[in-house]
Amino acid sequence: MPEPKGPVELPFIGSILSLRENPPEFFARLAADYGNVARFSVFGREALLLSHPDLIQEVLIEQPKNFRKSRGLQLAKALLGDGLLTSEGDFHKRQRRLSSPAFARSRMAKYAEDMVRISERHVASYPAGVRVDANQLMMRLTLAIVNKTLFDADVSAEADTVADALEVILNNMDRILNPFTEILNVLPLPSTLRLREAQAKLDKIVYGIIADRRKNPGDRGDLLSIYMSASDDEATGAMTDKQIRDECMTLFIAGHETTANALAWALYLLAANGEWLKKARAELREVTGDRPVTADDYPKLKLLQNIFAETLRLYPPAWTISREALVDTQIKGYEVKAGTTVVMSQWVMHRHPAYWSNPAQFDPARFNPDRAHDRAKFTYFPFGGGSRQCIGDQFASIEGVLILAVFLQHFEPCLIVPGYTAEIHPMITLRPRGGMPLVLRGVSK
Repeated sequence: MPEPKGPVELPFIGSILSLRENPPEFFARLAADYGNVARFSVFGREALLLSHPDLIQEVLIEQPKNFRKSRGLQLAKALLGDGLLTSEGDFHKRQRRLSSPAFARSRMAKYAEDMVRISERHVASYPAGVRVDANQLMMRLTLAIVNKTLFDADVSAEADTVADALEVILNNMDRILNPFTEILNVLPLPSTLRLREAQAKLDKIVYGIIADRRKNPGDRGDLLSIYMSASDDEATGAMTDKQIRDECMTLFIAGHETTANALAWALYLLAANGEWLKKARAELREVTGDRPVTADDYPKLKLLQNIFAETLRLYPPAWTISREALVDTQIKGYEVKAGTTVVMSQWVMHRHPAYWSNPAQFDPARFNPDRAHDRAKFTYFPFGGGSRQCIGDQFASIEGVLILAVFLQHFEPCLIVPGYTAEIHPMITLRPRGGMPLVLRGVSK
C-alpha cells in the first residue's frame, strides 16, 4: 500500500505557519513536490491533499457516505444553522429536495430578467471615468439581486445595515480555518461581539420578512415563496421558520459574495487582457446591436460564458473543499484513517500543469467545445461535485454572464496603472487583497 509523503513539520503545530501564510500556494507546492497524495498536519490533525481527478471523484462521487463536511464548516453552524452548506445526511437530502424547485430551469427566466434590470440600474449610478473598488461594487450589486430573487423584497431602507452586517460576517468567516475557533466563539472578544451583533441584525430582518410573508402568502416568483410552500412527501411537514431562516442565511451569504468575487476577478482579467476585452465587446455588438442586454441574450453570449468559466478556473471563489473521514477507508489504494481531513483544492487542480497547458495564462478559448469535450471531470470543478455540488451553479453562471454583458455595454474596465497585478486574499472564498481598484472608462454602444 503506497505511503503518502509530505513536508518536514514542526512538532505539534505541523504545517500551520506555511498554511496560514498563503494556503493556495502551500497546497500548490505540496502537489508539485509530493504528487497526487500529499500528507501534512495541523495541530496534530492529520490531513491529505488529493491532486488527481480520479482521487477526488472517489471521495465526492464514489464514497460520499464515508466522509462528512470538514470540522471547519461544522463550526459555521453557529452562524448558518442547518442550511444546505452545513447540514448532513438525511436532513441535507430533505433540504436539498425541498430547495431544488427554487433553482429549476423554469424559474431561471424570471431571475435572469431581475438580474439584467437591477444591473442596468446600478450601472446608471456610475459616471464614466470613475475609479471604483470593483469587488465592493459587485458585492452591492449581487446583494441587490439576492434580495430580489430570494425575498422579492425591497430592503433598500436597510441596505446599509444588511451590507455592513454581511461585511462583518464575511470578514470573520476565516475563523473556520482557525483551530481555536471553538474557544474564540465563547470568549467575549470584541470581534466575537461584533459578529453576534451582525448576526442578530440579519436575523431580525430575515425573520421579519418571513413573518410578513406568513401573513401575506402567495407565489411571488422568488425563492422564499417556494420555501414557504414547501412540503415533504415523507410526512415530516413543511419547513419551519428556523429552517427557512437557515436556508435564506446560507443563500444570503454564499449566494452573493462568491459571484461578486468572480465578477471582480473577471473585470480585472479583461482589463489586463485587452484583446479578449475587444472580442467580448464585439460579441456583444453582434448579439445586441444598439439595444440593451436582455435575459434572452444569455445563450448567445458564448464568449462571455467562456470568459466567466475561465475566470472561475483561474480564481475560483470556492478554492478548496475538505472532508473528514468518518471510517477507516481506502482511496485508490491509499489508506485513510477515520478522522483524517481530505483536502481537494480547485486552486491546485485548475492550475495543474498536468491537465492545463500554460495554466497561468488567461485563455477563454479553453472552454470552446473542441477543447473542452475530453476534459476529466475533476480537473475543473468550481461548483464542487457529487451530491453536495452547489445547488445554485446555473443561477451563478447566468448571473455572472449577464452582469458582465450589462457592464461591458457601458464601460471598459481599465487597470489603475499599466501592469497592475492584483493579489489573492484567500479566506473561505478567494477575494482580491485590498479590493479590486479599476477605472470604468465610458464607451458608446
